[in-house]
Amino acid sequence: MDTLTAPTEVKSDFGYGMIGGIIGGAAFGILMQLAGIMTTYATIIGGSKDIDAWFIHILVSAVLGALYGYSVYRVSKSWLIGGLLFGFALWILGSLIVKPILMGNALFTFDAQTWWALLGSLIYGVITSGIFSAFSR
Repeated sequence: MDTLTAPTEVKSDFGYGMIGGIIGGAAFGILMQLAGIMTTYATIIGGSKDIDAWFIHILVSAVLGALYGYSVYRVSKSWLIGGLLFGFALWILGSLIVKPILMGNALFTFDAQTWWALLGSLIYGVITSGIFSAFSR
């Protein structure tokens, strides 16, 4: 018999996902910083400095991590496969659709920045999933 998720389990899933998302987002952010593309993301919120980009990046990473913790991890029994799928989906949605719309660029543009974002998104997904999996045992 299926049971409803207890409120404490939901809070834990959100929290564990958020922790994973923040850590995964930090790893992704370091990659973007090293690639020299972090400041580009600051323009999405009208900023021009790396700190602006880091602020929005970690905030979005935490929210997406909570989303992962609440729902996405249930799709795959493997944290590695689930993380890779989550990261890939975020890359398509974020780098190929949402970011270009927010910046007034063409959709589905593949340049060096897009490929760095793919690598970062996969790293983000795997770290978020791995940390969530470790905490939720």
